[in-house]
This record gives sequence, structure tokens and C-alpha cells, in this order.
Amino acid sequence: MPTLKQNGLSIVAVGDFNSKIFQPSWFVAEQLISETEGKEPAELFIAEQLATFKLPWVTVRVVPQQFVVETTQDSHFEALRDLVLGTFRLLRHTPIRQLGINVEQHYLCEDLERWNNFGHKLAPKDEWRKVMKDPGLLWMRMKEKATREGGPPGYTQVDVASSMPFQPGIFIRVNNHYELQSEAGAMGTTTMIKVLESGFAPALANAKVIIDNLVSLL
Repeated sequence: MPTLKQNGLSIVAVGDFNSKIFQPSWFVAEQLISETEGKEPAELFIAEQLATFKLPWVTVRVVPQQFVVETTQDSHFEALRDLVLGTFRLLRHTPIRQLGINVEQHYLCEDLERWNNFGHKLAPKDEWRKVMKDPGLLWMRMKEKATREGGPPGYTQVDVASSMPFQPGIFIRVNNHYELQSEAGAMGTTTMIKVLESGFAPALANAKVIIDNLVSLL
């Protein structure tokens, strides 16, 4: 069986952000992170067009059109969600148009044969061998329109590729994408909060079903 080497989560919001707000001192002042965490963040950089810093359990990166928080510690998945909820309950007038709840996993394969066979199953090579001598799958993307009862429209997108840090390995990314802005152009912050409150667990469950099915092919 393949070995799960890294299990990550990112939450991405697309909208209009004042990057300079999102610095550790603001998160501390609003009690979103502890004072201890805010004192010595790693990779701190605050400027007009970019705010980024890293804590032991989360990385925050904000540019004018995108807000990103991510962790590679599955024990902090809910804390990551709560950080985003707390942030935008305070900044509820921020124009937000899209939301992504993204699960990213890296698996180490037992050997090269299993790794190659996985690629053959996802992309059979018979047709490719008619025009290439030794074809190999590097990256694949699948997408479907999501049907979320009572929720905003969107889609599920799955990327499969070779894992860079773990060889021979597989990288799988499931993007649960939500379109938040109404036709009238209303701000989507309220909708995003509702999605994170009620749709977070279903998004993770959806990713698990997809990834478990793919991993079963290894």
C-alpha cells in the first residue's frame, strides 16, 4: 500500500483585499492567534501589495485579489477554518467572489512498477504509443460541475501529478470551488461564512472519497 507522507489543506478566497491589514499584530489584536504566536512569525513580509507570514501550524499569504491560508498538519484543519471564519466575521464587508477548500496529499509508492501502473490506469498508453515511443503521464486534471443542495454554484476539480518531494510518489489535489457573488454583484462574505460553517465537513468528505478511490488504484 502507498504511504501518506503529507496531508495538507488550503482555503483560498478571491476578492478585493487590503493586504497591509493582514499582519500578525492585527490577528493578535483580534484574538485570532495568540500573542506568543504573533511575536516571532517566520518569513514575515508586509508591503502594499503583499502580506505573508508563517506560524508553526499555518502560512498566511494575502495579495490584493487573493487571500490564502494553508497548513500541512491535518490536526489543524478545523483551526484553519476557524481562522478564516474569525477573520471575515470581522471583515464582513470585504468583497469576496470565490472560495476554494482544497485538500492536497502526497503518497509514496512502494516501487516504480506500482507508480508506473497507476499512470497507465489513469491514462492508457495504447493510443499514445502510435505517435510516441515511450509516453508517460506527468499531470492530469478532471473537473465536474458541483451539485450542492442549497449551496452556491461551483465545481470540483481534481489534479493528479507526480510528487516532487516524494519519489516515486503521487500528488493529489481536490479543489472544492464555490462561486459566491450573486448576479446583482452583492458581496459574497456572508455566503462564504455559511459555506465554511456548514459545507466544510462535506468538502473534506468529498475530497476523501475521491482521493481514496484514486489511491486504491496504486
